[in-house]
Amino acid sequence: MPLADLDFTILEYQINELRKDSRNWRNSGTTTMLDFKKDMGEKYKYLYEKSEGLFNKSINGELETEEAEARMLHMLSLLKTAQNGKRSKEAVEKQFGQEMFNKHVQPIIDNIDDAPAVCNVKK
Repeated sequence: MPLADLDFTILEYQINELRKDSRNWRNSGTTTMLDFKKDMGEKYKYLYEKSEGLFNKSINGELETEEAEARMLHMLSLLKTAQNGKRSKEAVEKQFGQEMFNKHVQPIIDNIDDAPAVCNVKK
């Protein structure tokens, strides 16, 4: 999807509202997940159509931690810079990917010598 087609104000608003609705639904258990997802897909049609991944993460509660929320907001902020023409979409995607690698993968690689030998993999 072209970035020019995205309205980040609507996207962020619908993510936050869907997260609230999802928390309420999880606490009430009034409908099945399938029915809830269908209803929310209609209510938050913009989010569902523009970013089904963020829609699903919002419903599933994957954005409920402060870290996950901050990561999502940071990603949207980077995409806004690409939409505004300040940077290319490829550049911001590479930056975000590198940041996630540095945070989640690099520490594992750095500590591989400290880990017990589970298999005969050499560094």
